[in-house]
Amino acid sequence: MNQNQDLRNGLGQAIAYLLLGWPVRLIVFILVTVLIPLGIGLSVLWVGIPIFAGALLLARVAAQSERSLLRTVFHGEAVIPPYQRRQPDESWLRSVKRLFTDPQSWLDVAWVWLAFFVGIFTWSATVVWLALCSAIVLGPIGVLINIALGSGGVGAAGLLLGLFGLPAGPFAEIVVHVVVGIGALCAAPQVFRGLARLQTGVGELLLNTRGLDAMVLAQLRDSRSSAHRAEAASLRRLERDIHDGPQQRLVRINMDLARARRQVAQHPERADEILQAAMAQTQETLAELRQLSRGIA
Repeated sequence: MNQNQDLRNGLGQAIAYLLLGWPVRLIVFILVTVLIPLGIGLSVLWVGIPIFAGALLLARVAAQSERSLLRTVFHGEAVIPPYQRRQPDESWLRSVKRLFTDPQSWLDVAWVWLAFFVGIFTWSATVVWLALCSAIVLGPIGVLINIALGSGGVGAAGLLLGLFGLPAGPFAEIVVHVVVGIGALCAAPQVFRGLARLQTGVGELLLNTRGLDAMVLAQLRDSRSSAHRAEAASLRRLERDIHDGPQQRLVRINMDLARARRQVAQHPERADEILQAAMAQTQETLAELRQLSRGIA
């Protein structure tokens, strides 16, 4: 199932992802943005190195959570972890160095920053569109409350009508709220799908691209190994066929010719029979060699 089909089937999950994801990204963004400069500034005292490493690990944990979310909620493609693998008996110093030199560590940090700013837009647009959808119910309720309280104030719908020079009144405001709410509800699936696609696209680009490339390379290596194994098996089969077929026939022909040579002086009839049998073997050997050559081709 591709991501677009999943968004069609899980609109509520997309809305929850847009609304609840941004506060988490805000917290991670603040921590990573504070810890990285702090770690760089204190690196001369060595105490900054653990702080810097902690910021990269925090970004990695957040990135892993996003990958898991894309895979489980939106049924994205499972990818090979794009991080450099830990070597056996690796010291902690080499582990820290690997963390700093791993390109995916910095892509995780870039995702933390970019996903936060994209999330500001997607979260704000989601809240605004949900408010527009609720206008079909909350708008008329607000107008009726104003009437019940005897308030003479003009609501937002009245101001909108005034901008277009239309008469504003309670009934007109209710109509505007209902029309806006219906329009927002009709467009809501496309809007929320597009916002979710935009937000998840950032993660797919920065978090899964290297993993997908690694999967393609692994598939190519497996295909090449399979081709090598098939070629080696074909060569062994060809060698066995040559050994069991034409080679054995040629040995027999050589033995028959030697027998015919010994019989030609005393028993020419017997020598002629042996030569005829050898000629028949020669024809069979030629036919078998032709068949093998076609198999090689």
